[in-house]
Amino acid sequence: MRSLPPIAVSVLLALLLSASEPHGPATPTAAAVDTSILQSAPPVADTRAERRRLSVPTTTSVPPRARASSTMVSTMTTRRSRPKILWGIGDQLASAVKSPIYRNAPMNMVTAWYNGPGDLEWMSGYQKGSTMSDLYGQGKAIELVVWLGDHTDYAISPQFLEDARVLARTFKGNGPNRGRLYVVLFSELETYSSDAGYFADLKRAYFRAMAIFHQENANARVALGLGGYHWGSTPNRDLNFWEDAIRASDFTAVQAMQACDNERDGQNIIIPQIRSSVKQLGAYGKPVMISHFKLWGDPSCQTAAFDKFMRVVFTDKSLSALTADNLFAWNFMNDHYINDPGPAHETAKRVIATYAKH
Repeated sequence: MRSLPPIAVSVLLALLLSASEPHGPATPTAAAVDTSILQSAPPVADTRAERRRLSVPTTTSVPPRARASSTMVSTMTTRRSRPKILWGIGDQLASAVKSPIYRNAPMNMVTAWYNGPGDLEWMSGYQKGSTMSDLYGQGKAIELVVWLGDHTDYAISPQFLEDARVLARTFKGNGPNRGRLYVVLFSELETYSSDAGYFADLKRAYFRAMAIFHQENANARVALGLGGYHWGSTPNRDLNFWEDAIRASDFTAVQAMQACDNERDGQNIIIPQIRSSVKQLGAYGKPVMISHFKLWGDPSCQTAAFDKFMRVVFTDKSLSALTADNLFAWNFMNDHYINDPGPAHETAKRVIATYAKH
């Protein structure tokens, strides 16, 4: 076959590049992100069979554009096959949107904590402004964590149900933009009491509060907040008492928090806890959220432990196994480990961009 003259080759290459050029401002994609971390993790055995992933509501959905060459199609296929996570950050909305990781990575969910009746007055002030509408208008989801470990009697009181209605209206926003609200009720509920009668009351309060959020906000999705530390030496825990509440929920939620130096067999014990909790909760057929994640300790220990954690967990293989078990969202608590400048922050930026669900 006769070779094309050099000028014809140049024209052909120019046409192909022009056809594949995205319109509008360039945005980083998984294909363009430094994924050296993906090769740095030691192999982790995973014998679980591939399971059908659930369709989970996301803040936006954009169909892939057609590509002009088989090379571009191959790249697109690789990018689409990667597991995708709705990443979040925050202890409160104002600090979340100012955090370095929010500014530097595609964090598409921000989180607020309601820790007791003392928070209601200032939180309800959001109804007077455009904070919620602005976030929803930017395509962000909002997570509301209701943690009442210091107000356990309030959690089962009629007053809490009245206040839940105010919270539902507040986090709906006053328009014009609306968006997804994820509500995690009674986070770390296992710490509220050791009395079976109390938990029966708490479960009734959960059903009533969930109904209120659904009545007040069609975009609200509600889950029961479980503690990840209860997945310990065995892969499953007894959830029989809570099963009717879990099955009635829109999604499932579990926190993941451990001391930065709490290791077993060379890795932080939070790793098997996350894998076991997500697998068991995902078996209910509900999407699973890591509602709040943190490795606590002094800043240097936090950062070193988080860097080591990322190299084991935030890989194609590990996240594919977790998303196969229905993991769809992961919220980071706002702290040194993810925000301080340095290699760990840069690695976090890369993995969040690589696996971000938009």
